[in-house]
Amino acid sequence: MVHQKELYKQAAATIATSICRDAIWKGTRCNWIGTSSEDWYGMPRGYAKALGTSFYDGTSGIAFFLLQLRRVHSNPLLDKTLRGALEQVISVEGDRQKNASDAILGFHAGLAGCAYVLHLAGELLGEERYQKAATQFIDCICNLPEETWGLDVIDGPAGAIPVLQFLYKKQPGEALRQFILRLAAYLIRKADKQTPGWSWETVPDRYHNLTGYGHGAAGFATAFAELYAFTGDEQYLQIARSVVGYEDSHFVSGQQNWPDYRRFDQEYGVEKAVAEPACSIAWCHGAPGIGLSRLRIFELTKDPQARQDAEIALQTTRKNLHLDVLGNYSLCHGLFGNAELLLYAADVFNRPQLRSEAEQVADACIQEFLDKKVPVPNGLQLPAETPDFMLGSSGIGYFFLRVLDPGMFPSVLVFRS
Repeated sequence: MVHQKELYKQAAATIATSICRDAIWKGTRCNWIGTSSEDWYGMPRGYAKALGTSFYDGTSGIAFFLLQLRRVHSNPLLDKTLRGALEQVISVEGDRQKNASDAILGFHAGLAGCAYVLHLAGELLGEERYQKAATQFIDCICNLPEETWGLDVIDGPAGAIPVLQFLYKKQPGEALRQFILRLAAYLIRKADKQTPGWSWETVPDRYHNLTGYGHGAAGFATAFAELYAFTGDEQYLQIARSVVGYEDSHFVSGQQNWPDYRRFDQEYGVEKAVAEPACSIAWCHGAPGIGLSRLRIFELTKDPQARQDAEIALQTTRKNLHLDVLGNYSLCHGLFGNAELLLYAADVFNRPQLRSEAEQVADACIQEFLDKKVPVPNGLQLPAETPDFMLGSSGIGYFFLRVLDPGMFPSVLVFRS
């Protein structure tokens, strides 16, 4: 077991070394060229671009990985690159804060994620500069206009609320507390309050309001469960249950999964006739992310329906935990993101076997790719590599830290504030 844990640490360190090697420097700051893709007649077409600062696909997500790795493995290059990435986040977002209308609220896509990483950096590195920067970011967040708030877990209050609660517990302030409550009121105001439960319109091209964690009902349900735990206000618990009710009303029993209602055919003007809706198997859409949501709701409320849903999601995810099903190891829509459900369930339900299954997924990645010095397939579904967190190598590296020690390294796919 000790030997296996050392392999996970080495895997994370190997990935970090490549990331540090590829950094592009300007003075004390560094950034990376990443790969993105756009749809080209139904096929992904890749292109290179400088990374932004977001946690999802930017410099703050890479900094988070390097910062966490530093807790068990460090060298001068890693330390230098970590600080260079943090300086890039401070510089770019500091300039952007001069025009608040350009900002984005969310944890994965915006300022909340940057503030979280800077706070952790101040805490783990013991450097006041990063704590001060985190405080400045929090102050900026509390003054963001509503048009920058978004809605869902990726870019809006559904993802920001648990993170801001965490930051409030670390740095209590009435302005932040009131802002969190304003975000809750905003989500309530924006909700589609139809029978059989509340949901939100997060994307334009859809058959129904989405289920799932990244952009759908599960993310909102988790946010309201967190608000209930934060305030003790029963209103938030009832809303969380209503949102779960909406999602469960769309459950596809034949697939033991929840449908992905994004309308991919809209762009090409093609209508598809299907017997039942398609279901995705990913953190962002489908059983794995919904399972994480229900586990968190069960952890906070002990709701038996949440536990039942979590068990269903867990079994569906385990049946599809193969590279030939998903094609990549990314956190957003790949094997490691899905295996996160097993790590979390192993903890909540006290089932060590689930952790062993997650470790087997990590072992296979090491044997098939890292040991052979072959690039690990990422979430772009392209041969090009990218260093970012949710689609690329820094998130893949972080999962090795998660299986190394789930207690030391927190999940960022479902935030436990």
